[in-house]
Amino acid sequence: MYQLENGRGTNKVLNRTPGLYLKRLSDYSNEEASLRLRTYTKFITARDPIQRLESAWIEKFLKGPQRDEYTEKYQSMIETVPHLNLKNKSPGDKVGNSSLQQIPFLAFMKAVARQQKRWYNSHWEPAYIRCSPCQVDWDYILHTDTLAQDYHHMFQKLGMSDMEDIFPPVRPRKAGANFQERFEDIPIGLLWRLKKMYKPDYEMFGFSQENELKKILHIEANNR
Repeated sequence: MYQLENGRGTNKVLNRTPGLYLKRLSDYSNEEASLRLRTYTKFITARDPIQRLESAWIEKFLKGPQRDEYTEKYQSMIETVPHLNLKNKSPGDKVGNSSLQQIPFLAFMKAVARQQKRWYNSHWEPAYIRCSPCQVDWDYILHTDTLAQDYHHMFQKLGMSDMEDIFPPVRPRKAGANFQERFEDIPIGLLWRLKKMYKPDYEMFGFSQENELKKILHIEANNR
């Protein structure tokens, strides 16, 4: 908020050490932390779990600055899709100038569903495991797909309407532009496994599993 209010944007903050500008509750004494939990307005931003997986794959394996690093670290995810015969893929499927194969979206989704420790990562680990959100009594839960409206509602409720001008223009999210193309090859059985795995996140943050699955099933039906 401070960065935005002073016209600095968020890119520089995001590209530097996490937590550099913000204190964690663990930095305070128990008494100070308890005081803040009782008296501060508390909000959390959450993404639909399936969309979060898609976004994580795009950022970490397709377009993000750490693409090579993540591809090398999680190259073994490819073993989940041996039927794709990746050794015969064209040079365009390789990452940069390296011999590493790009992690297909299907391989990534299968690896996540298998819940093996070697493939764990905070960017796709269920939130209820990663950050124990139920330990905090949140005043507001904001959804990334309706973030502009959610912030507007929150600021209205808090009497902070003048703060809305500090936010940059709303841009289309990266995830979703090719949603249909990515999910048409994802088996419905795999989606059900992921649905069960992320069920607590859906319930905690007020997302609808049915709506997301209906959208995906509609894609599959149209491609038959």
